[in-house]
Amino acid sequence: MTVRLPVVGADYDQWGNLINTFLEVSHNADGTLQTVQIASGGTGAITAAAALTNLGAATDTAVVHLASTETITGNKNFTGSVTQGGANLSTVNAAVGMALIFGT
Repeated sequence: MTVRLPVVGADYDQWGNLINTFLEVSHNADGTLQTVQIASGGTGAITAAAALTNLGAATDTAVVHLASTETITGNKNFTGSVTQGGANLSTVNAAVGMALIFGT
């Protein structure tokens, strides 16, 4: 049987059954939403962690966060301007470099 919503002007005396059958597709018997099985998402995983791994998602500890204190190590190359507290660090670094070279 195809699950569908009732048709206005038709489905006489069947509305309750049709709506309940329709809602059972995505709801549990207590009315809460059913969870989607991860394996049906196409990742081939059976847990959320495995799905993230299969999708190539970075772990929370491997990314820089916008609103927390973190230490970033290693050399970084930026192609645009870098600002901190409103100061353009590209300009500041260039001025500091020139001062070091020319002793000014």
